[in-house]
Parts: sequence; C-alpha cells; structure tokens
Amino acid sequence: MEKQELLNKINLKLNEELAGAVEKTELAYDFPVFYINKDKIHEVLAYLKNDAEFNFHYLTDLTGFQTADEKQLGVIYHLHNMPKNYRIRLKTFFDINKPEIPPATDLWPAANWMEREPYDFYGVRFKG
Repeated sequence: MEKQELLNKINLKLNEELAGAVEKTELAYDFPVFYINKDKIHEVLAYLKNDAEFNFHYLTDLTGFQTADEKQLGVIYHLHNMPKNYRIRLKTFFDINKPEIPPATDLWPAANWMEREPYDFYGVRFKG
C-alpha cells in the first residue's frame, strides 16, 4: 500500500472510531504522521495496536521534544507493523506547565525504558 493511501485509510478509520482524536495529518519525508489530541493518545495507540487490519504491534521508539516557541512539550511514537512493513509516526502536544500524558506501558511493557528519556530530559510525567 502506498504511504499516502495508508495515511488516508488510518485517518478515516480513526475519525470513524475515535472522533476528535486526529488533529492533523501529513506525509513528512515520505512518512505518514498523525497529530493526536493528548487526551485521546492512549485510545489511539491501543486501537492501532489491536486493530486486525493495522496491527501496529511494535513500538519502535518513543521520545519527547519541546516546540520551538518553548510553550509546549510533546511525545512522538513510532509504530511498526512488521508483517506488512508499515511505519507511522504519532505526535501529541501538551502545555509545558502541565507535562502529563498516559503511559504506553500497558500496551508495550518496553515503553517503560523509552518513557524515561522524556521524563529525564523534559519532565514529562507518564500518569498511571
């Protein structure tokens, strides 16, 4: 499946299943990117992992970042469907004064190690 087609298909399904979760999409450097509402990020991750069609069962990476205006922090998730070799990126943003987001450790136990970096570098608290 072509990457733009994958982006459109996932966007359509997320909008059907989790209304209001996707804030924006783009194909950046030939990579499907989804900007996700921080309050829906865990639901989106769970859906993409557990959906039989998408099957993003592998969390390749999770990292934090600070926006250029220094008013927001964010977390980026890189997901991979190995059998179909689909890769996508999810980004979510939150106020720098309230750096809280749900953890992904219940979905991918190894996220525990990845979540330490955003905590150590940016103070992001993974609540739960």
